[in-house]
Amino acid sequence: MDEDQEGQPPTNPAARQTEWNEALLWTLATSIVVGIARLLATRGIAGAWQKATGQMPPGMEEVSP
Repeated sequence: MDEDQEGQPPTNPAARQTEWNEALLWTLATSIVVGIARLLATRGIAGAWQKATGQMPPGMEEVSP
């Protein structure tokens, strides 16, 4: 990796010049961020739906801890 690109995601993770640890690290980091964003969006929308209608959205149900 070039020093000027340090800290930047690889432009092509499948390229032979990309090291495995770099490609895997960026894949893991991206997956975590996307998963958290999806969770926050889903919970936020479900909360707004429940507040507006008084019911959980269709297909969602309360789950006990």
